[in-house]
Amino acid sequence: MENRHFEYKFKEALKKLNDIELALNESSIVAITDSRGFINHVNDKFCEISKYERHELLGQDHRIINSKHHSSLFFKELWSTIRSGKVWHGEIKNKAKDGSYYWVDTTIVPFLDERGKPYQYVSIRNDITKRKAYEEKIKQMAYYDPLTNLPNRYWLNKQLKKLLLNRESPELLAILFWIWTALNQ
Repeated sequence: MENRHFEYKFKEALKKLNDIELALNESSIVAITDSRGFINHVNDKFCEISKYERHELLGQDHRIINSKHHSSLFFKELWSTIRSGKVWHGEIKNKAKDGSYYWVDTTIVPFLDERGKPYQYVSIRNDITKRKAYEEKIKQMAYYDPLTNLPNRYWLNKQLKKLLLNRESPELLAILFWIWTALNQ
């Protein structure tokens, strides 16, 4: 009797896990790596967005899709976070096999062993490429003249504020000199 109850609970738990896996695979881009970052599982959505075949990704690390958009410090901080056993969340620009770029909202969850050390990482991503394109379009409309495509007053104000905050910037001295000469002509 106890054995049947255990078997029933086991099947019930297995069904729940399969349902969760199905829901995740239908809604998100998923990859699983070992503790060193080598890919040992990707779902169909990962292959679809990266334009790589599954066999081309397995055994590789995520550098295969690196767009070179982010600094090495960005990835150093990402790895520092997940190696410490903490979840990392952020936006990453990747490069597909065909050379096109795509943006993903990413959550990386470290799975920890009994000593609290990560033995694998699960990354769950969602495609935000269209949203990033809209953001870029809005930024273009806000900071550039639509006829000449030259920076407008808002762009200039933003750049000046940035330079003023960084008082040791050589660009700040150049701009102040330019303003001084323009006023004294």
